[in-house]
Amino acid sequence: MTNPYLPPGSEITAPETSQAGRFWKVFFWFHVALLPLLVIGVGMMVNSLSVFDALDLLTFPVILLGLYGYAYGKAFSRQGFWKAVAYAYPVWVVFYEVVVPFGFGLDSYGEPPSLGADLPLALVIAAITAVAFYRYAFRSREIWQEG
Repeated sequence: MTNPYLPPGSEITAPETSQAGRFWKVFFWFHVALLPLLVIGVGMMVNSLSVFDALDLLTFPVILLGLYGYAYGKAFSRQGFWKAVAYAYPVWVVFYEVVVPFGFGLDSYGEPPSLGADLPLALVIAAITAVAFYRYAFRSREIWQEG
């Protein structure tokens, strides 16, 4: 006698979904949690912001949108835009976090250049973000096929 509670023997596969897992959702919400700190910090030093600081602030909404799109499998804008972001973001991070403070000697958000723990932490977070942009732009066909 066969057990009626066993699943059928056919090989049924689930439809292909986004590769992003729980980590990317947590990483996105980590960035959202940083938003109030960023707003408060910028509000306190609005007079000492440089042009580079303003440009860096403009990248934050793009970062949030890209992370959300990848983590939750949503297509925003065009895939070509995110391919450009995937290339431009690491270049911007190295320029802003390394070249601007150490090459030009400019402050970053009013802070003088330092080789403390904040620089490696910022670079690690940026590297993880760059991986998300790369996967979103180049490795998430199912997201871009839906739209």
